[in-house]
Amino acid sequence: MSPLLRQGPVPHRLRRVPVPKKSHKPLSLPPSPSAAKLGIRGDRVRAARAALGWSSLKLAYNLGVGPADVSRIETGKNVMDYKLVSIALMLGVSTDYLCGLTDDPTPHGRKP
Repeated sequence: MSPLLRQGPVPHRLRRVPVPKKSHKPLSLPPSPSAAKLGIRGDRVRAARAALGWSSLKLAYNLGVGPADVSRIETGKNVMDYKLVSIALMLGVSTDYLCGLTDDPTPHGRKP
């Protein structure tokens, strides 16, 4: 009979030892001051969109997101930094303007 199929008590070296459960606290990092400062400013997105005469639905369609996402961007509830360049290109403004780093909406390298 194979030792693996043997009936009876398990040898001490093969017994399972209960491992105490650890309570894992979720890791919470403080927000980065630079990330908070460089977020998309929703009021500037709304102003640039209105200057083009676009509805939020049209901007949402061109960005490939839902209208609720555009509303969240404009109210500041959702930053969507990964769409920053797309938003700037669609609206014809610079990314610096959308982030609030400059008051000049003209994209770099373009003449008004």
